[in-house]
Amino acid sequence: MTNAPLLLVGARSGAKIMPSAGMGTLAEVEEALGVPAHGMTGSATPNRATCTAVQQDPAGWDLLRQGVTLLHRMTEYPAPVHDKNLRFLETLRRVSTAEVGSSDHAPGNAVSFAAVALGAKVIEKHFALDRSLPGADHAASLEPMELTALVAGIRAIGLAMNSGIKLPGKAELVNRIVARKSLIAARLRIVLVDHTAGPDVNGARILAEADFLAKSGPHFFNIGAADPKLRRSLADRAMAVEGKPVAQVAP
Repeated sequence: MTNAPLLLVGARSGAKIMPSAGMGTLAEVEEALGVPAHGMTGSATPNRATCTAVQQDPAGWDLLRQGVTLLHRMTEYPAPVHDKNLRFLETLRRVSTAEVGSSDHAPGNAVSFAAVALGAKVIEKHFALDRSLPGADHAASLEPMELTALVAGIRAIGLAMNSGIKLPGKAELVNRIVARKSLIAARLRIVLVDHTAGPDVNGARILAEADFLAKSGPHFFNIGAADPKLRRSLADRAMAVEGKPVAQVAP
């Protein structure tokens, strides 16, 4: 993050670069992003002022979006889970157009899974055949079965995230036929009449809310938002028998 010459060379190479924000502050991250943004413009030797100007320019935002993935890191091996501060990924997404990722040295896969759900496009994990072997990185590494689980879990999360548009899923379209509440009569027999004719016509009466129950099951009249006007409309037009659906009429 503070190696500006390396960031500049990487940006000018044409390859996508992945600087890490480990051990840095937000101010240092924002300042550092000006270096690759400047480098990708092909401009002359940068300085602090020109890098800041490019980083704040909309054209620089587009360059960062295309050429940089910024990795959130807690630089400790293994990294304590309580120090990961994964919500910083949300901060990075607000202050920069660059993709974000997670350089994860925490034990297990839980932190990586959470990072993906928060928008991380890249996950960096150390890998070892045997975590008990000597070496600084082994304690913070995944073993083969854990790596397999990491990949499978990330792919599943990607599918589960979907589009963010709320529509019934294919399974729900089938389930709501029997799972949604519908309107049935609460008593043995209820005759429904035109309420404008008066409260007592041939022994019938205007129905009240207590005359109906909401039950799950197919082929019942769907009560929707349970608007009181719907009940009055039904009382005008239909007949119901206990445990049987209200007549199939439009409200």
